[in-house]
Amino acid sequence: MKKYYTMQQIADLHPCYPQKKLVELFDGKPKLHFDTIWTIDIPDADKVWLLIRILPKQIKLQWVNVIVDRAVTNYCFNSKVEKVRTWAKSWLDGSDRSRESALAALAAADAADAAFAADAAFSTTFVATYAAAFAADADADADAAADAADAAADAAATDAAAYAAGEQERSQQLEDIKLILGVTKC
Repeated sequence: MKKYYTMQQIADLHPCYPQKKLVELFDGKPKLHFDTIWTIDIPDADKVWLLIRILPKQIKLQWVNVIVDRAVTNYCFNSKVEKVRTWAKSWLDGSDRSRESALAALAAADAADAAFAADAAFSTTFVATYAAAFAADADADADAAADAADAAADAAATDAAAYAAGEQERSQQLEDIKLILGVTKC
């Protein structure tokens, strides 16, 4: 894993920040040290976005699976939809972590959506199955991994009152990757 990133390397990832903001984040330094990512003044969601794009594939996959397993546990395991509950058990015990099964659970959740439309817990089930479908594809590219992390955060924040829960999920995602990487000091 690289220890340093130049401003051009970060710009080549196409972040949402303009060049002026990147210059500010680099604070006059020619390179950004990996260890400073934890402390730069950007939202946790942007740190997750960056890390998903710069981490080695195996670490990224491990991280995304931790994130999605939490979403499946929190929002699908006790779903009102039997097919989603059955799928969640298979996902979590590792017997079926395929994109096809995640999409089938997503379709079952979508089909039941009208019956449970006013149920915020049901909405989180839908989003968590969506996250799992992306996670099953996360080894394909960084965008699928980023989509899985986004969907997991969205599952925690399906309405305005739950926005803080989404932010808490993003913070937890950063704590997860610190644990995986063995980062103890920030």
